[in-house]
Amino acid sequence: MLADTLVAVWRGASSFRGDARVTTWLFGIARNQIHNHLRRRRPVPVDDSRIGRLVDHDAQPDRVVAARDELSRVGAAIEALSPEHRETLMMAIVGDLSYGEISEILGVPVGTVKSRVANARRRLGERTGGHDDHDDEEVRR
Repeated sequence: MLADTLVAVWRGASSFRGDARVTTWLFGIARNQIHNHLRRRRPVPVDDSRIGRLVDHDAQPDRVVAARDELSRVGAAIEALSPEHRETLMMAIVGDLSYGEISEILGVPVGTVKSRVANARRRLGERTGGHDDHDDEEVRR
């Protein structure tokens, strides 16, 4: 996948106009490569039994069980989001991209990005029994 992305970057280098940051342009290419890859092949489910290896074995058993339950709940809630909401939320939180950068990568208005992130966060809160104390403007620049 990385090799395909690097080849696409190399081939498309002449198309970079400098209107956006290089990282935004690269994220767009990587996103397209991921979508192409997913269209050709379905993702393999992750084996939940591997999660136990990531847990601190010195932790109290009740905390380990609670952490696993929370991880399962959050994972299921993220998977239940629409692809558009999941992708936008991951770009904002995991990718730490601004709304403007996400807008440019996805080719949608900034307002659409804000709406998708807010709706995704609300749905995650509803599904996990939590609530979201973060103000969008505080989290995004």
